[in-house]
Amino acid sequence: MKEFDGAIFIIARLSSTRVPKKNLIELDGIPMIARLCERLKKSELTNQVIVCTSNDVSDDPLVDFCESNNILVGRGSLENVMERICNVADLFNVENIIEVLGDNPFVQSELVDEAIRIFQEGHYDYVANYSNDYSAELVINKFPTGVRVQVYSRAAAADYSRKDITFLSHPTSFLYANPDRYSVKLFGAEGAFAAMAGSSDLNISVNYSQNLEFARYIFENFGNDVCVSDILKEIKTRPMLLDLLSQKNV
Repeated sequence: MKEFDGAIFIIARLSSTRVPKKNLIELDGIPMIARLCERLKKSELTNQVIVCTSNDVSDDPLVDFCESNNILVGRGSLENVMERICNVADLFNVENIIEVLGDNPFVQSELVDEAIRIFQEGHYDYVANYSNDYSAELVINKFPTGVRVQVYSRAAAADYSRKDITFLSHPTSFLYANPDRYSVKLFGAEGAFAAMAGSSDLNISVNYSQNLEFARYIFENFGNDVCVSDILKEIKTRPMLLDLLSQKNV
């Protein structure tokens, strides 16, 4: 497989109303954004991780943290996420974008590498792992919500401003809601990821304050390299942890 020209973009902002400044909140002594960066840097197919935040003053502390800890960071619009992503891609001259949300601290590098492989080998416009984030009904196993990886080109991302295509709720939705224009591949929790199947109803994102307690518990007990499959096993072993998860796929 040819060398991949792309970077991981962690989409993050500190102005969340449900959990303010959550990206900088410490999970077992380490800020969530730093934990996620370290997990993603283990990718075998890309070595560039960039925090993609806003140019609003509320995100100055996040930028300061990144710059003080040798984490690449770029800024753009607070409200228009796709405009922000395109601005940062232009700033760093990134051809292809691997998008990960900053409140998804359990995304692991193996998912990133699988998405990149499929994107390159299939020459798709958009690739992601299949979960309840998508309304499409496919005959493949879903991943839990909170570990989504999306891959698409800078050129495709620039179409966000088009007026003749369908948009849904998520910023990237136009890429998978217009199959006549974009080629899409959603891959399932199968093969090397089969142990992640059967938990599509779970949301392991950090959306609410109780989710922070869950994330702290996992990192305290399993370390930063914990696999998603081990997290799911722990939930089954200790069902009381369900009370700390998001009950909605948001």
